[in-house]
Amino acid sequence: MSDKTLAALTAATPATGGLLYGTQGGADRKFTLTAAGAAMMEAEHAIHLPLRAWVESTGDDGTGTVGDPGKPYLTMLAAYTAGARMMHLGAGTFAGITKTGTIDLTYIGHGRDKTTVNTITSTTGGAISLRDVGFKSATLGSITLSYAGTGGASAGALTLHHVLVSGNVTASGEQGRDGEAGSVDGGSGGSGSNVTGHDVEIGGNLVLAASGGGFPYDDTMNSASGGNPGSPGAVTVTGFLRVAGVVDISGGGGRTGVNGGSDGGGSSAGSITADSLYIGDSINGPPGPLSNPANILVRVGGYINNINLDSSAFYNGEINGQCLVCPTVMGPYLSSTGLVLSHINGTAFGTS
Repeated sequence: MSDKTLAALTAATPATGGLLYGTQGGADRKFTLTAAGAAMMEAEHAIHLPLRAWVESTGDDGTGTVGDPGKPYLTMLAAYTAGARMMHLGAGTFAGITKTGTIDLTYIGHGRDKTTVNTITSTTGGAISLRDVGFKSATLGSITLSYAGTGGASAGALTLHHVLVSGNVTASGEQGRDGEAGSVDGGSGGSGSNVTGHDVEIGGNLVLAASGGGFPYDDTMNSASGGNPGSPGAVTVTGFLRVAGVVDISGGGGRTGVNGGSDGGGSSAGSITADSLYIGDSINGPPGPLSNPANILVRVGGYINNINLDSSAFYNGEINGQCLVCPTVMGPYLSSTGLVLSHINGTAFGTS
């Protein structure tokens, strides 16, 4: 509909506000808004803007405004603190976000070689959810779930969609608290993060290992139990998972009790499920004592340079996949004779 045609239309209401065009009773007409109607429309469209922010190397945290591309922030943390959960990242290198608790962020950059974010870190092991809607349009240096040191904290979940990380993703549980004079038993270790998502690429290591339990306090008289380990994380990714370094989903062992106290147990290794999998270094998936090694399922195919499922007990790991290449597989031991067994598509074979 041309402007000339629009100008010739009959108005459906008196001219009291902004102009709209549409049909009424099958006829093309001009519609105008009352002040109240215009305010309602503006409010409706503004619902999506308060969560969006622009971050530029020329931005200013003092004047940055959520929802205003003309007033970008200088730092991601300032924009996040102001309430932004969707960020447009300019070219350059940004410090990223380091904060307590959970982090939930959707972002788009100017390209993997132009936009770099140093780190995304939760200092209390909180869940982290990241979505790059530009399909790896920014490069993250690292993702870390760290802890305050109270002992035994578990890592929150990691959700990663189209995320590119040049360094390490570290999300193990926290070491268990050691026993003290007033609390002699060793505390339980924390569990590693469970990872879900789609098309994830990591240039360093992915560390989701179980953390060990704490040591008991030995006063030479009273019994004290050793701490149990946490559980390692599990990885379930659709699309591809590419890790240039090591994937650590190993189980952990508990601490030995003292003065007749009980020993901590062991935890089974984690698991990996992906459509396509590439591991440039190795999967470290041995269990703790008397527990199960890792299970790996690859739906489409891939390459794993080395798999370590070594176990000192009568437990089997499982490796299943189509077109899956594994040059070296270690473990698990089925008996003291040192027989090594693993499975590719259900077929047992020894270490190559």
